[in-house]
Amino acid sequence: MQDKHLLFISRALIVVIGLVSLEIALKMKGVIKTLLLGYTVYSSGLVLPVICGFYGKWLRLHPSGAMAAVIGGGGGALVGKWMGYSHFGLMGMGLSGILLFGVSWMIRFLKRGRSR
Repeated sequence: MQDKHLLFISRALIVVIGLVSLEIALKMKGVIKTLLLGYTVYSSGLVLPVICGFYGKWLRLHPSGAMAAVIGGGGGALVGKWMGYSHFGLMGMGLSGILLFGVSWMIRFLKRGRSR
């Protein structure tokens, strides 16, 4: 990917993330609710990939699997909270685990198929 194209994509994503963050901040009614939302997104998206990352070589994890787990788990928890489900953080963590191992397995399977 060319540097100019990568720079454009980075800037566009920063604008999108900023607008989503602004929307969330305007919808939230208090600081405590905002902190609880942040904690839910953080714990759903990051805890499992970080803990499994310590054993990444033994579990044969791929960095793309970790990225998918962070985005999918955190995003899933955010969508669940936005829809009003109170315990969606745990389901977001489950989604994070499925994505972590599923994407890592899929990439390993595809690389093995190419080497044949």
